[in-house]
This record gives sequence, structure tokens and C-alpha cells, in this order.
Amino acid sequence: QLQLSIVHENYLAAKLAGAGAESHHQHMAHVHHEREQLCAQGSILILAILLVENLAAMWAQGPKKFFKKTAQGVDFFIVATSLWLELIFEKITGANRLFAEWWRFVRIVHGAYETFFHSPIVAPLFNPNHGHGGGHH
Repeated sequence: QLQLSIVHENYLAAKLAGAGAESHHQHMAHVHHEREQLCAQGSILILAILLVENLAAMWAQGPKKFFKKTAQGVDFFIVATSLWLELIFEKITGANRLFAEWWRFVRIVHGAYETFFHSPIVAPLFNPNHGHGGGHH
């Protein structure tokens, strides 16, 4: 499907080339906007799945036990805040928009930390008991 999209895009670009550079730039801006929208929708879907995972863990453990584990509380806060900001991102401006952009960076750092320190390869180096009945966090 991606290759068909690229072929179609190249076809339209060639077709628009005869119509002038301005039309080509408008088309490419439109394509960029569509891709940006797809990425935002994908991000929202992933965050929604992670939020459901957090809520299920909270339900299974009970809120008191869930939030006793600091990493789970932080993860829940970051996922919930990120989802909320993604849902309202297009509507915010000024300093709030700047905060939302900064928060995306926080989310990336948090995701990298979670991936790195909870991977089956790296985690045992820092915590020999990782994966032996100790739970996720």
C-alpha cells in the first residue's frame, strides 16, 4: 500500500510539474499535512492502548497498590497527559502549544527509558531479579 501511495504521489507530482512549481508545492504541503495527521492518529491510538493497559493494571492491583509503585504512577501520568495533549493539540496556541511540544520530548525520553531499562537484555544488568516474579516495576 505504501508503494502504491509513493507511485501515485510521483504520478501526481509529475502531472503537477507541468502546472507550475506553485501547484507542486501546494500538493506536497497537502501530502505532508495528510502524513502528519496519520502520525497523530497513530500516536493517539497507541496512547489509548497504553492507557487501557494502565487502567487494567490499576483495576487488577487496586489503586493504592498501583500507585505505591512510583514507576507505574509516573507511567500512568505521562500516558494520560500525553493522550490528553494529543487530543487537543490542534486547538492550543502560544505558551500552551510550546508546553505540548516540550511534553512530546518528555514522552520520547520516558519511552526510551521504559524500553531500555525494561528490556529482557538490559534490565538484568541493572536488576538481576528482573523478570523473576517482581512485577513490571
